[in-house]
Amino acid sequence: ADAGAGGAAGSGDAAARAARREMLMRYVREVDIDVLEAFSEAAPASVVEAMRTTVANMLGTLPPAFFDVRVATVAENLAQVMFSVMMTGYMFRNAQYRVELSKSVVGVLPESQGRSRVQTTPGEPGESSPGSASAAAQSAYAPGAQKQGIEGDVLRWNLEHERAEAMSAEEYIHLLEAEVAALQREVEEGRQQALRNSRSQRALSSGGAGAAAAAAAGVVDVFQSPSPGVNDIIEYLQSLEPAGVQELTAGASDEVLGAMNIFVQRLLETTAPAASAAAAAGGGLDPGETLETSATDLAKLLYWLMIVGYGLRTMEVRLDMDKLVGAPDGGGGGGGDGWGGALPGV
Repeated sequence: ADAGAGGAAGSGDAAARAARREMLMRYVREVDIDVLEAFSEAAPASVVEAMRTTVANMLGTLPPAFFDVRVATVAENLAQVMFSVMMTGYMFRNAQYRVELSKSVVGVLPESQGRSRVQTTPGEPGESSPGSASAAAQSAYAPGAQKQGIEGDVLRWNLEHERAEAMSAEEYIHLLEAEVAALQREVEEGRQQALRNSRSQRALSSGGAGAAAAAAAGVVDVFQSPSPGVNDIIEYLQSLEPAGVQELTAGASDEVLGAMNIFVQRLLETTAPAASAAAAAGGGLDPGETLETSATDLAKLLYWLMIVGYGLRTMEVRLDMDKLVGAPDGGGGGGGDGWGGALPGV
């Protein structure tokens, strides 16, 4: 009986992974470049600015109205850059999760506790132990809440079956509680690490340290000085050790990495002159083939890649939350981000 139950569980896990992989693959097959405008209008301004600043740092800022800048490279190098840029978008999404949750946690603390957490650095007088403020804020209540007497349903969009499905309000509350708890743990770990290393990492924005951190994480170097004004996403990334930056991308699932590779292949086949014919003939793209495009078109391409990486992380988090509470596969694709154009079916 136990062996039969184990086999059934293994079969269920395999089916869930297959459904998850298919949803991510479908996203990268269907998402088009029109998402740039929708994302720019609806995504948080700090994320949009971080992405645009990264692209500008990569390509330069000569005005296209007066300069026709051309960029040439071989297909293999372009593929590597594409993957790194997509992973950078994935990293920005994780950084945004942590920054937003950090702000929400500080916002609900008493003023004295919030100030001590934000302004105190390790080793300074009056510092409390990491996590003590948030522990004090939560100590008045036991985890969770009594849910007796809750009635009604909520509707969620199933990406796989393209239809709305009902979920009980009580089950949905469990889902939200699990998501908040997971994000709180993640942001607290990030805050503790940032506090421990805030002094030693202030120089990360210059010299080779930033480049080393980016290389270790497989992302583009975003640690150059940002444009005038404070960008909380880049500022947060600059506060981390190289290992902390790497943690923001190290958790990418095999399904996400596979989807990224499929999207890179899709773009290469439409960018390289001979790629479509080679693919139709059953051959692969020549890694030594020279590709050339304008800096303007390349900038749009890089921005698109970052948005797709950002979207993949959004979908991955929702799918993980669904799995955590045992919700049906495909129940949490990408709603609730405020910019539905980036995720199909929203």
